Amino acid sequence: MIELQKWFFVLLANFIVLIILLRIILFKPLLALFAQRRNIVEEAMAAVRRYNEERTRNQSLIENEVINTNEKINTIIDTLKNEGVTLQKEYIQKAQEEALSMIEKAGKEISLEAEKARQSLKSDIVTYASEILTKVL
Repeated sequence: MIELQKWFFVLLANFIVLIILLRIILFKPLLALFAQRRNIVEEAMAAVRRYNEERTRNQSLIENEVINTNEKINTIIDTLKNEGVTLQKEYIQKAQEEALSMIEKAGKEISLEAEKARQSLKSDIVTYASEILTKVL
């Protein structure tokens, strides 16, 4: 059979003691460090997920706000265009009315001047006719 020497038991005891010491001194702190790093990484990943969700939510809010603002701006622009067209039509109407009244006034003045000229010519004709008749007779 196998003979077991006393050094075998000493080496076995030494091996077991070293494994226990390594486990206490080296492996447990390293495992704790790995667990701590894993927790830090998981927390960081969770924070990144939260920030991404918040960014997505804020981005959609901003996009909705931009769309609403653009709609309001377009409404205001349309309103101002309509007001401008209305004012333009009013000014054109007023200008046409003023032009017509000026034309009518000028026409009346021309008619009056023409009538005055006719009256003047009639009186001059009567005067000239009487002068011609007196000279002829």
